[in-house]
Amino acid sequence: MMESIRTGVQKPWIKVLLAIVVISFIFAGYFTGGSFGSSADAVAEVNGQEVKRSEWDRSVNIQASRYGEQFNMMFSTEERRQQFRLNVLDSLVSSKLVEQKVLDYGFSASGQQVVSEIKDVPVFQEEGKFSTARLDDYLRSQGLSRAQFQRDVANNIAMTQFTQLFTDTEIALENEAVRKLLLEKQQRDVKSVTIPAQKFLDSVDVTEADVESYYQANMAQYMLPESLTVDYIELKVADTKTDITVPDEEVEQYYQGNQDRYRKEEQRQVAHILITTEERSKEEAKEKVDALKQQLDQGADFAELAKAESDDFTADQGGDLGVISRGVMEESFENAMFQLSQVGDVSPVVETSFGFHIIKLLNVEQGEVRPLSEVRDEIIAMLKQDKAEAAFFKVQQKVKELAFEKYDSLTAAAAEAGVEVQTSTAFPPTGGQGIFANPELVAEAYGDKVLVNKRNSSLIEVADGHFVVLRANTHNASRTQSLEEVRTEVTASVRQQKASEKAKETGLAIKEKLENLSSAADLLASLELEWKEAKNIRRNSTELGFEVTQLAFKAPKPDVKPSIVSKEALNGDFILVQVVNVQDFDASKLTEAEKSQAIARIKRGYTDTSYASFVGALKDDAEIVKFQERIEQQ
Repeated sequence: MMESIRTGVQKPWIKVLLAIVVISFIFAGYFTGGSFGSSADAVAEVNGQEVKRSEWDRSVNIQASRYGEQFNMMFSTEERRQQFRLNVLDSLVSSKLVEQKVLDYGFSASGQQVVSEIKDVPVFQEEGKFSTARLDDYLRSQGLSRAQFQRDVANNIAMTQFTQLFTDTEIALENEAVRKLLLEKQQRDVKSVTIPAQKFLDSVDVTEADVESYYQANMAQYMLPESLTVDYIELKVADTKTDITVPDEEVEQYYQGNQDRYRKEEQRQVAHILITTEERSKEEAKEKVDALKQQLDQGADFAELAKAESDDFTADQGGDLGVISRGVMEESFENAMFQLSQVGDVSPVVETSFGFHIIKLLNVEQGEVRPLSEVRDEIIAMLKQDKAEAAFFKVQQKVKELAFEKYDSLTAAAAEAGVEVQTSTAFPPTGGQGIFANPELVAEAYGDKVLVNKRNSSLIEVADGHFVVLRANTHNASRTQSLEEVRTEVTASVRQQKASEKAKETGLAIKEKLENLSSAADLLASLELEWKEAKNIRRNSTELGFEVTQLAFKAPKPDVKPSIVSKEALNGDFILVQVVNVQDFDASKLTEAEKSQAIARIKRGYTDTSYASFVGALKDDAEIVKFQERIEQQ
């Protein structure tokens, strides 16, 4: 089964993945291995593979754009926008985990699959036919080469193959779909009233005994966790850089001595003829490509032969792949391409995972040294960084010595570093905000050296080029707040509880009258309330609100009289619902399309659950590191 999935992909799934590629390229850069070891741009690491800030920012922008003008309304506060960014980061982490597993499992796409799917993308078609001009326009807008695009599409097809595993293993039956549809299409006529607890807040009495009793029963709510405030100093390489200047002659000297570093990479424009093994054996493909190579050796026109024989989508353009840099193509293709010495040279037959290629060199763009004016700022920044790190290292070592020697104070260390001693807000053993979310820092702060022996901590690295030394200031053991400390809060809770009980008592009295076929109009009038009627509502109706609608569809069908149900709302109000009439949908009127769609929805729900469980298991086994300070930097 695995082999068949790896080589055969259902069209609709590929269309979805390609749509993502074409529209957003949110996964651009995946499957390229990433860089390992934390760089300054990394906001997280997933099994050693970085999630870079640039990648995170790009994904945030793409996800935000999907909300359109509603984004600012839905994420109106800084807190909500930050949570949105964190959710996107979590999604990126999950994606990295899945992509790593896809590679481990060996999912891949053949060259013919890639070509076929690219040609089928509607935005690359003109009058129903594939247009290389449209493809090239798109690639230019994205700054991509054809080869890069093929690679990205191949990677997304591999992801689709893997995702399809979850779909293929889930089953939904027609009778299950019919049952679901009938429930969805059932309509109810209801009347509802909500008795607000707020109406009784001023009328309920709260005694001292009530307050004392509630406090004793809920003391856990008033527990203050253990906490610690610390005095600390911060050392940052970035702060050191502000005092450093780099003379022009030093910039010039570095530039002249390191010109290879600023040489633009040589690029080559090549064309190729591709013969795949999709519809022929490997031997047949090799025999065909050898015959084509022989024709070329005898003077055949490369472009015409590519148009007539190549299996690649570039055939219409004479096999032209455009301009390619190193690191884009497979190693065997790249080696052959860069071994061609003269424009017009043709390579021997080259084998890749796509099949067999013959490559022709069309043009060479030599790597020129970038002018000093173009790289001056880059050199200055680098030299500043080097000087800052050297100066910082000296200060760092001296601070480390002073923090150890003058273990009962940070004053000397702060003076050496030229910084102020700061005092933190209280944070628990689980960590606080900013640098105090750093696990190493928290562990040292609550360790015996700092907390018990009252000594300065060691030099703690909380981020690249960012160190902290701290000492304990005030330690607060966990304790239960006294009643006097929380009296206002307790009194308000008791009042709310009593008001909710009164709302419930009133609601149940109304319910009893209705069940006895009596009128409850007097009770409702005294509260200035009236029934709210809604006809033909369904389970997804919104006019009565979620809690009321949910309650209405939990009620039994009415018999001679309306069925009456009630519940305490989450906010302490009391809800009453009368179901007056139920209209069941006629199963014979369900169309085959509706059944198919329902089956697909059920199956998709099962698939999502399985996939979420799979990702959860990957997370449990993964090494995921999030660099909190970098994440909080905007």
